Amino acid sequence: MPWEERMEEAHERKRAKYQALMDECRQQGWKTWNLPVEVGSRGFAGQSLWRAFSILGITGMARRKAITDICRQAEAASKWLWQKREQRWTANPVLGQD
Repeated sequence: MPWEERMEEAHERKRAKYQALMDECRQQGWKTWNLPVEVGSRGFAGQSLWRAFSILGITGMARRKAITDICRQAEAASKWLWQKREQRWTANPVLGQD
């Protein structure tokens, strides 16, 4: 969840991160897409999210509702992280980590 002013930078970084994997998959004859998406820490959906939903065939009210829900969740997660910023984090023993 980048700060809104850095969404394009985050998008390009994600796209570049998976380029080698994309090339390898295409060499194997697979059809691939790289659809990195960004939702800002304040709950703003980047254009990449709108485009990804369109490419996946999710349009109209379904797309609008999904993006609204995603933005609300991103904002809630950012708020939670901000509120917990002073607390020491520990591993979750349920996940098998010490």
